[in-house]
This record gives sequence, structure tokens and C-alpha cells, in this order.
Amino acid sequence: MSIDREIRQRVVPVYLDALQLVDASHAAARRDVANELEHYADVLPEPDAWCTTGVGHEAALLLLAGDTLFTVTREFEVPELVVECELVRVTRATYRRIEQETTWCFQFRDREPLEVRGFTPNPNSPDDPEQFDEAERLARALASRLGWTT
Repeated sequence: MSIDREIRQRVVPVYLDALQLVDASHAAARRDVANELEHYADVLPEPDAWCTTGVGHEAALLLLAGDTLFTVTREFEVPELVVECELVRVTRATYRRIEQETTWCFQFRDREPLEVRGFTPNPNSPDDPEQFDEAERLARALASRLGWTT
């Protein structure tokens, strides 16, 4: 049980950017968080879908593996990552799309609501397959638990 190297290489920099650890003054913190993520990636299951939400102190990395949602956040008082996991029990989903941006709002039985903002570029032609970003992929995976077909 671990997260594939290819997924790690995509997830880690995206989460570091969401934490806003981008300039030289954050180099040590960026390295520490990356090392912690690598450690957790060795013990967490391969996600079916993943994305980040929020920025800075509000940033979270969401990993959906089967019926379990793993949420990685950073404690800033004591700089360390915290991983929570819970069974996904979606009770309601709301979807809005304005041009290429989507907003999904999920209500759960046992956790706080979750808002996921995704991006779905318009296809070049009607025959092109629909493409979307990681946030949209995670939102669609959650919505499928309510019977949405995407």
C-alpha cells in the first residue's frame, strides 16, 4: 500500500503551491513538507482521485481511495502535517458551471461540507473526449456515490 511515484511527483508540488510555500524564504518549510508527504505516501493507499482545496493556512490535500477520503492539512503553530481519514458518506451534491469553471458543493453525513472548484475546458469538437483537472475528477468521483453519471 503506497502512492505511485508518478502521482507523488504531481501531488507534492501542487500541495506545496497551495500552502503558498513558493519563494526562497520558505525553502526549508517546503523541503520539510515535501519530506513529510513522501513519508505519508509510503503508507497511504493509491488514490482513485485527488486534489487540493484552499490556499495558505486553509490548504488541504484530498485523496479519495475507494470509500475513504484522506485529508492532509498542515498545522502552522507546530509545523507538521496532519492526516485524517473517514468513510465517504455523501448525502447531497450541488453542481454549478460557469463557462469552464465548475463548483461542486458536497454535504456529508459525518463531516463538514466540502466545496471543490474544478476546470473543464470546452472540447475542440463534439467528438473530442471531455477533459478536466484533478479537482473535477475528485468531485465527479464523489458525486458518483449519489448516482451522478459523468
